[in-house]
Amino acid sequence: MKVALVGRDLDEVEPLVAEYGFVIDQDSPEVVISNGGDGALLGAERLYPGIPKLGLRNSKTSTRHRDTDAQMVLQRLVEGTLREQRFLKLEAEVKGRKLIALNDIIIHNKILSSAVRYEVEIDGRNHMGEIVGDGL
Repeated sequence: MKVALVGRDLDEVEPLVAEYGFVIDQDSPEVVISNGGDGALLGAERLYPGIPKLGLRNSKTSTRHRDTDAQMVLQRLVEGTLREQRFLKLEAEVKGRKLIALNDIIIHNKILSSAVRYEVEIDGRNHMGEIVGDGL
């Protein structure tokens, strides 16, 4: 299986990934392995939108995880026994340009002292009409 690696301490992850038979392919991965915390996962989604992500944490990034957890997770990926979890995504359109986000989209005016006019739609339905404010 072809994987891309994103995040911190990748020099420690590369040998582990190779040990489980994965091929590192940063251009056309089937799965993206992010090593680190939530920021690494969000960065992985920004770089590889729509490609499945596998988040690894280690004792450096989370005191609640042991380094052996990464080995267990990679073994389960090899075996095909990981449970898929899908996340809702946000979409914003600014001047005809679509932005897609996993966690949040920050909207503000270029001139911070000026208000922003915007509308909020959920599933194509407008909520609250036009809103004028500092941002969202």
